[in-house]
Amino acid sequence: MPIRIEHKVEAMRLLIKGGKIAAEEGPLVPGDVLIIDGVITAVGEGLDVPPEAQVIEAEGKIVAPAMFDAHVHFREP
Repeated sequence: MPIRIEHKVEAMRLLIKGGKIAAEEGPLVPGDVLIIDGVITAVGEGLDVPPEAQVIEAEGKIVAPAMFDAHVHFREP
């Protein structure tokens, strides 16, 4: 008989603020990236900080939404 295990997962809210956003094409543009429950929900300048959001100050950093670093070494920690 299968069993079902349920647990409550807290909603994750993350605002990456003030970075230079790298899009597919064009120059880097200043702005913020809002991520809710693992999904990018907004990209733009001056986004409002949602309640209980973790804020990462990214001034002087490049933010690449929806991109990832595919360079890995599987035998190295």
